[in-house]
Amino acid sequence: YLCAYIVAERKAQGAGCTITDLKEYLSGSLPDYMIPAYFVFIEKIPLTLNGKIDRKALPSPEAKAVEDGTPNAPRNHMEEKLAEIWSD
Repeated sequence: YLCAYIVAERKAQGAGCTITDLKEYLSGSLPDYMIPAYFVFIEKIPLTLNGKIDRKALPSPEAKAVEDGTPNAPRNHMEEKLAEIWSD
């Protein structure tokens, strides 16, 4: 899965931009498989002593993610079958 960690400006937080809005914006320039499944808002990106992103210090997407509640459409035949089975 892909996860987007977002550091928003204070004035932008709560400015009405939803996860659905972000996904729609990204879908204009990215293929579906490149659009993140999770969006996590954080105060700042953690860095290592070398100034690189400290991936181990990033919060777990499952614990902090914000989802829009919109189910993703099946991407292939196998996912269509699974969706059909679980929809009953």
